[in-house]
Amino acid sequence: MFRTIIFAIIFATCFATVAPLCAQVTLSPTSQNLIDSALLTIGMKTSDMAMPHDWVSADRHRLPFHDRLFTQPLAAFDELDNFTTICKTWNTGTQTAFIERAMAAMQLGFFRRILYANSMSTDDVNRRLKLDPTTKAGFVGSVVLYRTLGAVIQAFDATEEARDRFHNLKIVEEMCDSLWRVSNDDENMSLFDSYYAEQRARKKAELFFNTADPLMFEDIFIHGFSLYQHLLDVSMSINSVRDLLNDSVSTVILETPIGRIAIGGSGNDVYEGDFTLIIDVGGNDTYNLSNSSKLSALKRPVQCIVDLSGNDLYVGGDFSLAGAVAGVSVIIDRGGNDVYRASNFSLGSGLFGVGILHDFDGDDMYVGGTNTQGCGIFGVGLLVDQSGNDTYRCDAQGQGFGGTRGVGVLADLAGNDQYIGASPFVDALRYESHYTTFTQGAALGYR
Repeated sequence: MFRTIIFAIIFATCFATVAPLCAQVTLSPTSQNLIDSALLTIGMKTSDMAMPHDWVSADRHRLPFHDRLFTQPLAAFDELDNFTTICKTWNTGTQTAFIERAMAAMQLGFFRRILYANSMSTDDVNRRLKLDPTTKAGFVGSVVLYRTLGAVIQAFDATEEARDRFHNLKIVEEMCDSLWRVSNDDENMSLFDSYYAEQRARKKAELFFNTADPLMFEDIFIHGFSLYQHLLDVSMSINSVRDLLNDSVSTVILETPIGRIAIGGSGNDVYEGDFTLIIDVGGNDTYNLSNSSKLSALKRPVQCIVDLSGNDLYVGGDFSLAGAVAGVSVIIDRGGNDVYRASNFSLGSGLFGVGILHDFDGDDMYVGGTNTQGCGIFGVGLLVDQSGNDTYRCDAQGQGFGGTRGVGVLADLAGNDQYIGASPFVDALRYESHYTTFTQGAALGYR
């Protein structure tokens, strides 16, 4: 049985390549000797790895941590060990410690968990939804919904306000995803064509990075993590009475001003299209969610799925299945052999937002495109799998990938797992038969 945590943090700069944080415990004498021996073979020593931090001009996205890495590059091992220790005990209440460290490290603001319990009465919820869930979901079903709806509504409203600020930053909204997309379009370009294309994009990219300020969206991160923790608590509570729920809950879909809300019973349900909240108590369910564009994803500030059991199939496109852009997207699945299939910016991907996929049990399969499976860019993306013999497959920039001012984590805590990075993207400028992946603990800045 193995424990694997793939982790990447990067606080990148606009026009300088910076070091990612990816490693483990403080270096042992054996590891230090290996590094010393390797350096010796090329005529170098450990001190040659360091350089004065002011050799490269700073910008707003190079943080004090980077300056320390210039002079103490191996300190990255110590920093990551702190995060890894927290992740190993993820389900014992260490999420807050992780969130606090992650937000502080990225300078995304100060985390203070919002306790949603009892903050909205049932009458307040009914007025906001313009309906009474009890009339359709029944007593037990509505009790389950009410445990979650107050939190979802508050997170929805706060995140919608932050998303409006994001929308007003036209250059940020326009380029937030395009700078990180990967395609085959450049394979046939000559070196000169590639150079001129880069020069044409340079000024817009410089404007983007000078404008992008993740602190403006602090409330997204605070509500995103607070909502995730609230859903964890609720899922644990209702899972303890799952037999009662299986007998008492029937599938109902409600149309509300904040989007569609569903509670699912023990049958094999199929959910099609966009939902703000789904709570499903059992059955082998199919979640066939929309193939979202960036603009349609921006109209969905919050999306949450809690599934208690069953061998479920999750199917989505871009910006889906715990893929958030200037918003919050959370999936919690507590049991079953599940299959997750999505495209780009998915499966625990945060782009100026928080995307979290947490699977508790089962032999699961995760298939994604790019910027997926634990990817953070100006945000946080987490994929946590607690047990089972799992398979992870993606094209590129995933499985623990960090972009500028982002944290990407793939934490698999038990099982005999497979990690596959199968990139179709040729590294055309350097090799004809090599492919770029940036997966399994990788980070990439912008220079």
